[in-house]
Amino acid sequence: MRTFALHTSLTLLVYAALPSSVAMAEDGGVWQYRVDIVSQTGVAGYQPAKVLSDDGTDTFVAAQEHHVRTEVRGRMTIVGAWLEFNIEPYTVIPAELIRVDLGGIETWLMAEVAPRTKIGLYHHSAHNFSDGRYGWGINLNALVLDVLLLDGKADLFGDTGRYRLNFLGHWYTSGSASPYRLTDATVIAPSDIGTTLWRAGFVFEATHPGGVAECALDVKGSGDGVPASANVTCAVLFTPGSRFLGELGKHVYAGPFINYGINFTRADEFGRHAAFGGIRADLLFADTRSTSARGH
Repeated sequence: MRTFALHTSLTLLVYAALPSSVAMAEDGGVWQYRVDIVSQTGVAGYQPAKVLSDDGTDTFVAAQEHHVRTEVRGRMTIVGAWLEFNIEPYTVIPAELIRVDLGGIETWLMAEVAPRTKIGLYHHSAHNFSDGRYGWGINLNALVLDVLLLDGKADLFGDTGRYRLNFLGHWYTSGSASPYRLTDATVIAPSDIGTTLWRAGFVFEATHPGGVAECALDVKGSGDGVPASANVTCAVLFTPGSRFLGELGKHVYAGPFINYGINFTRADEFGRHAAFGGIRADLLFADTRSTSARGH
């Protein structure tokens, strides 16, 4: 809890410092930024409202626990000539309850080392607020490789949009978290959840005056080198534009999202697969990045 409180305090300080970044960008400085808040509300499927860690005491039985109703995530990207910083604090609200069960934060610090290639550091911490029966949470650190594979423009509906495809790989150096997707059939003791050693996949992003699309494929594995699970997420969001909501319409996006995960091994303990889908809303506060800048 103290770790998460520290992360939250740092996040608030970063957001509070944003006006100085704004002034720098407006004065022609090298720093650019993007800030938005994303809310995902599930309509069907299963996603757990708790995180499992190996210090838990009770066996996790998914059928007896609440699943996620809504996740709210803040996202801020600051891009310089050589460095890029991303921070994403989030919280989870379970179905059938009005309380926050889970909160966490993800951060990336990336440096460009070659054209279209970045390396950097990643941190992810998440903590259960309601109780510690399944462990108090996770604290993960990793080395990151980010390679831009495709980047271009495309004409659609009379307007020009941009797209990019990145390879994103993580090699975990400390901390422990399960490499398996939790499903509604999961029955597992926290001490048996396993450890994620690596994560690799692709991120596709497209922007257009009429909306945005964000899709990702992640494969996770442990020390034996065999992939443990794969997860696919995709969201297609549309904006009403200024003709419906005036200036606010340029900052509001909404549309469907889907999340699907499958376990390649240990399906008798974790279940084979799970899907979770619903409505996603994105409120964009500001975006001064150039079209070639990349956010996660």
